[in-house]
Amino acid sequence: MKLIVATERDRDAFNKYVLQKLDALRVGTEKILEGVTVYVGLNPHAELAQFNPNNRRPHYAPDEKCIVIPSLFWELGQGDVPAQAELATFFHELGHHLHFSYMGEDGGPKWRDWSVLTGQTLDFTKRDDLNYPRTPAYESFANDFQLAITGAFPVPDTLRRLRWYARLWGQDWRPRIELYIGKQEALVCGRKVDLDVAPLIIKGRTLVPVRFISECLGFDVDWEPKWGYPEKVIIT
Repeated sequence: MKLIVATERDRDAFNKYVLQKLDALRVGTEKILEGVTVYVGLNPHAELAQFNPNNRRPHYAPDEKCIVIPSLFWELGQGDVPAQAELATFFHELGHHLHFSYMGEDGGPKWRDWSVLTGQTLDFTKRDDLNYPRTPAYESFANDFQLAITGAFPVPDTLRRLRWYARLWGQDWRPRIELYIGKQEALVCGRKVDLDVAPLIIKGRTLVPVRFISECLGFDVDWEPKWGYPEKVIIT
């Protein structure tokens, strides 16, 4: 990745609030930003705005593999913290880079799998009805990726999405799970989750909730018999 910034403040903010976010989620930061040029606080396409107003906005240019965030709107943030909306905008534009790089032909197998995962309709009709050109399926993909990264979905949905997205660039993704002895809460990728039972230490052995951990790691859990006192747990 090549980062071009207007000020060192932009560089520090990008490293702290964008790169650290991706690193904390363990989604393969170097891989997904490989070959990308990111402009923060600058707009190399500003002179083209008279021909295409979209060039004034945050955008992704697939031919150049560059993400342009003209401003982090510091005045909307707090001190050195950029506005959350602008951080979300970066992850949205990163989503565009990912579908152009990894999703293959429109309507192909990866797009169909993504539609099943998200419940989104696939519409590849190019439109210009909001004063900027857009393809609905591309926008839906970018929005969904942004929401997954920023944690807008419930935790199980977020984990399913992050696992699926990471597979696009060949990563066997696993979440970071933090459990605390005697506490009925855990942290999953930094998000607090309530537990049915707390982890315990009994006679020197640590007992943890097997269903919770297994499902976080993408496994299905079943019990036999299904009724009465369970005698066997099956993890697949």
